[in-house]
Amino acid sequence: MKKLLWAALIAAICLVPLSTLRAQVPQLLNFQGRITVGTTNFDGAGQFKFALVNGNGSVTYWSNDGSSTAGSEPSTSVALTVTRGLYSVVLGETAIPHMTAIAPSVFNNGDVRLRIWFNDGVNGSQLLAPDQRIAAVGYAMMAANVPDGAITTPKIATGAVTSTQLASGAAANNLASDNQSGVSTGGIVLSSDPASASLLAAGYSKFTDALLGEAWSAIPTTGAPEGRSYHTAVWTGTEMIVWGGYDGTVPKVLNTGGRFNPATGAWTATNFASAPIARWQSTAVWTGSEMIVWGGDDSVSVHYNNGSRYRPATDTWVIVSPVGTPAGRTDHSAVWTGTEMIVWGGVTNGPSYFNNGGRYNPSTDMWVATSTTNAPSARYQHVAVWTGTEMIVWGGGTGSTYFTDGFRYNPSTNTWSSAISTTNAPTARRDARAVWTGTEMIVWGGYNAGVYLGDGARYNPSTDTWTPLPSSGAPPGRADSIAVWAGDRMFIWGGYGGTRLSTGGAYVPATNSWTTTAAAPIQGRGDNTAIWTGKQVILWGGDGSTGEFFADGARWTPPQTYYLYQRN
Repeated sequence: MKKLLWAALIAAICLVPLSTLRAQVPQLLNFQGRITVGTTNFDGAGQFKFALVNGNGSVTYWSNDGSSTAGSEPSTSVALTVTRGLYSVVLGETAIPHMTAIAPSVFNNGDVRLRIWFNDGVNGSQLLAPDQRIAAVGYAMMAANVPDGAITTPKIATGAVTSTQLASGAAANNLASDNQSGVSTGGIVLSSDPASASLLAAGYSKFTDALLGEAWSAIPTTGAPEGRSYHTAVWTGTEMIVWGGYDGTVPKVLNTGGRFNPATGAWTATNFASAPIARWQSTAVWTGSEMIVWGGDDSVSVHYNNGSRYRPATDTWVIVSPVGTPAGRTDHSAVWTGTEMIVWGGVTNGPSYFNNGGRYNPSTDMWVATSTTNAPSARYQHVAVWTGTEMIVWGGGTGSTYFTDGFRYNPSTNTWSSAISTTNAPTARRDARAVWTGTEMIVWGGYNAGVYLGDGARYNPSTDTWTPLPSSGAPPGRADSIAVWAGDRMFIWGGYGGTRLSTGGAYVPATNSWTTTAAAPIQGRGDNTAIWTGKQVILWGGDGSTGEFFADGARWTPPQTYYLYQRN
């Protein structure tokens, strides 16, 4: 997992002597910072944007290109070289491309903070949090506005002026016995490493830790696909691909889509000419080079048993073999094993529910039916995860029946295990959400006979045991939400709980605790999609409480713990 970490130190203000003309006082801030990806110092060219804002970030006093208003991101960036994680810049130096001068009046304000955006060329422009308050040194710019003779002895604190603050020989007799070393030129660095060997070797000592809060930001809408819900989404490693869905006008199902690159903020339409038949409620998996779309229906009566593979490298679609494919269906599950896509369960007209499925291998373009011996009973709206060796299926239902049982399928032997333990398992439900942590399946939320559920449990397949999740701090009950494993926590947002919700929460297994997520910059919705990039959750699309179909989205960056190091 890659996490973009940062640390910054306001190092100095470049000033000329006070005796010079006010117009000659340079309005410059010499800023130094550190950028770390995971535990590795970033090296190379970085794109930075800077703004000086008020305490709550709602007012912009200055920005590098002068375009920021109300704390918003500037339009153009400043190119800086980062060497072993370190970079420096002179803010307000107009000789630097896309850098405007800083007006002295900026520091008439009592609380001025530096806001920074960073783009590493891969993960997009990110707002670094929190904003850094400009210390008193920044207000040295105001020396240009101090009248001659205004600073007298009563204005100077005892010991504030030592030999290091004065020119050589300026007060030699008075300071002959002054042994003070002056203001330290050291600094503070933030790191994700609780025992950073490089910082310790460089003369820093760890003195505390700090939690940098979560961050939301809206994603661009220019070039995005039309609004929709019940679409699919996958993460390729560099892009989010969304496809298909429904835009609210029967039978307006869609066979359009788009690719969003968070590094550039740009959308690119997917090839329409050779795309699959329009549909919603299909499933999609990412193979490492292709998105496989399968199943779904036309929103009227046709349930599809076909699909296609989309290759973003060539913007082309390839039809999935129809030979041996399972029957058409919706509300089924699909997982990617590393070599095969497994689809299972679901429903078709009647309604008729399935307890069968198939395994599709894109390298051979062949289907193999999944065994029905010892398989779960037929169901839809269940959850399924891939553990690395098995597919775990749990919950779901048929009509007014709701299940609390689960089973494990091993594709290497094409066999189902007996039912997994139900001790401490969640109560029966459909439309729950599940994530795989690497060792456990976490199930949360869902619906049962008019009740929207806000509880869940963790299943450990190695011990065949369930551990209930705490109720304290959990989000309100809901179905149709998104659930994403965000590196060390399960992130829940949106969904339906009597109305479309704009709230969310994050469950951290390591602490067995919930946190409430901050308000998102988008309307509440359900039936949207979300992916995890390795450092951010990206949400897109969905439908609202009054019939809206959204073509916007947002990015959520989880809170991170950093360790503060101070130079000795």
